[in-house]
Amino acid sequence: MQTICINSQSSPIRLLRELPKSNGSFCVRLEDLVENLDYKYNAGGVTRMVDPMVNYGVRTGHFSNVDWIALSGSEDYQIDMGDYTLHGISLPPRMLRKYADYKEAIWDSMHGRKVRFTRSGFRAYMDYNRKVAEKIKELNRNKEYDLFYIHDFQQLPQGKLLGDFAPQLFRWHIPLRADFCSDIVRDNLIGFLNEYTAVVVSTEQYANELRKMGFLGHLIHSYPYVDEEALKSHNNNRLSEFKERWGLSDSDRIVLCVARRTPSKNQSILIRAMKTVSKVCPKAKLILVGNGSFSNSAKGGLGLSKSEKWANHLGSLISSMNLENNVIMTGYLDTEQIQMAYQSSDLLVLPSLFEGFGLVAIEAWFYQKPVIVSKEAGVAERVAEGENGYTFDPRKPRELADKILTILRNPTLAEEMGRNGYDIAQKHALDEGLKSEIAMTQETIELWQTERAFGTFIDFAET
Repeated sequence: MQTICINSQSSPIRLLRELPKSNGSFCVRLEDLVENLDYKYNAGGVTRMVDPMVNYGVRTGHFSNVDWIALSGSEDYQIDMGDYTLHGISLPPRMLRKYADYKEAIWDSMHGRKVRFTRSGFRAYMDYNRKVAEKIKELNRNKEYDLFYIHDFQQLPQGKLLGDFAPQLFRWHIPLRADFCSDIVRDNLIGFLNEYTAVVVSTEQYANELRKMGFLGHLIHSYPYVDEEALKSHNNNRLSEFKERWGLSDSDRIVLCVARRTPSKNQSILIRAMKTVSKVCPKAKLILVGNGSFSNSAKGGLGLSKSEKWANHLGSLISSMNLENNVIMTGYLDTEQIQMAYQSSDLLVLPSLFEGFGLVAIEAWFYQKPVIVSKEAGVAERVAEGENGYTFDPRKPRELADKILTILRNPTLAEEMGRNGYDIAQKHALDEGLKSEIAMTQETIELWQTERAFGTFIDFAET
């Protein structure tokens, strides 16, 4: 059994209101809280993948004494999640804002945008990471973890801040392109990554990009995974209720997009494509599911505004193209509603300009639906063109429209694509993901032990 400490910016849950305090911090059990009143689950890809992995790993006896440290927003807390303990790290409002702006600048730079980095932002970014490192070290004094498992660019400095007293595995989740990085960004990125025992990326392309940027450390390629047990099917009565709620009929052909509201998700090209699709297939309906991320939440998050601005832009675009009867923006949907959206759909589209991977495509395949994904999404590596779906240039709405129409016009082809997609989805199931996680964590621990043993041998020889 491995004792691990996980660190990510996003928490698996977001608190919706203040909870009783004990010794200046929250100390409660999740089972005593009410979902959608006290908290709700975060929908981000990191937490949707890591949370079920930890639960499954504990219940199968592979992990024990797991702690998860995440950014809470304005209050520290400690919550017993059942299979692990969640620790929320807060920041003063001014520092939180500066941190949010700086990490967004990193995110924008990795998506090809020109940005301006500030010293005050960098200080807030490092102060947040120092506070996280102090919490990890505090917990480690009692638990002596076998592994620190750090997730995504917000936590990059942890490898340097934590030192070398335990193995450190870092997993990169967002897009990675060498040609997008300035010299400063590249040097900082590689400098931080070189501090880790091992680094995990989601696609072969990202592994190649890191090598191109000069990374010389231990690199692991491992595809993400989903909890297929969370992808339940519902009976016809429930599906009818879902359709009635959103004004859908049984004859409508549903094109589904599940993505948070942000410009990089590129829902606008899908709306433009629907102008062409609706002329040929008037019964086609586009369902846009999703709202903001933790970063864009005004309550329990970082309070950035780009989600609201993007939603307003999409609404204006729908009106200007007279697509009010063909495009539905649902905003946030709970787990059951998302399940019914998948079930009711004819296909899923992932239109992102850039996408670290795109677990929604795997989820759609579990429902045996064909997918159309951007060539800039990591999951495009798993698409066999014309067999389980299509890829497209995310800057060409006509190409997207043509591929949507090809699927809508050919039910037999769509059914075959869905079956083939299901076969691929099985390789991204939770049990396969856990096997990969166990292998990676064990590999990292053994690598760290070997390096320390080798270092000890050199010191002895020199002595």
